[in-house]
Amino acid sequence: NKNSTQTFEHRQFQNMKNLTHLNLSYNLIKTLSKDTFYNLENLEHLILRDNKLKELKSDYFYHLKKLKSLDLFGNEIQAINKDT
Repeated sequence: NKNSTQTFEHRQFQNMKNLTHLNLSYNLIKTLSKDTFYNLENLEHLILRDNKLKELKSDYFYHLKKLKSLDLFGNEIQAINKDT
């Protein structure tokens, strides 16, 4: 956390299959994609606090079947897809 990350490479986390917690807070993340969290099948806690996210789409979290908590506090969310 506390970097200046704005975007992610395609399937950047795909080799971290056993990851259960991911903290990406205090970055400059503006957008996600349906493959941002690809293969993170064991992720339970995702922290995206204090970024620049403006929109949430249901496919952003499609691969996160075990997700229990999602922290989006401090973002600039203006739209949430109705299927999210």
